[in-house]
Amino acid sequence: LGRPPLMRAALVRGLADGAGRTLLLVDLHHLVADAASIPVLAEELVARYSGAPLPPPPGLGAPDLAVWQRELRASVAGQAHQAHWQAVLADLPPPAPLAPAPADPGRGAGLHLEAIPPPLAAALTGSTPFSRLAAAFALALERQRGAGEVVVGAPVLVRPHPDLARAVGLFVETVPLRLPV
Repeated sequence: LGRPPLMRAALVRGLADGAGRTLLLVDLHHLVADAASIPVLAEELVARYSGAPLPPPPGLGAPDLAVWQRELRASVAGQAHQAHWQAVLADLPPPAPLAPAPADPGRGAGLHLEAIPPPLAAALTGSTPFSRLAAAFALALERQRGAGEVVVGAPVLVRPHPDLARAVGLFVETVPLRLPV
């Protein structure tokens, strides 16, 4: 954030693909836009390029969400929500350091693959890719730490109102996941 720009674009003309196409490359800092913002930016860019009018701006934006969240925290429901999470996270295991970086950064930390035992594979049937990756990550952390539980943060989109659907920005919160291993 200390070094602008947070968004850059470059036009590459005459690609060597035989068709002489032009390619627009866009690089965004992750604080500029979340995953739901990218299709909105792409649609608006295509609309402008083709001469079509842009849709009207969204009715709400990040400042509106901030006010809504501040009001929610001050409400009875918000205080109950905070009390719930404080209880859930009250007895967290202490943070544990991760393994040190390898002495030779070019070698990496190594990779060890194991087959998933058939009973576990059967239990994973119907689970989402996210839950499988979170479980694998928790298992890797647990093996390194030796604890029976790990806590990891999972980013989630926060767009509680339909008028935020086309807003461009970072509308994300981190939810802690307590994962017994």
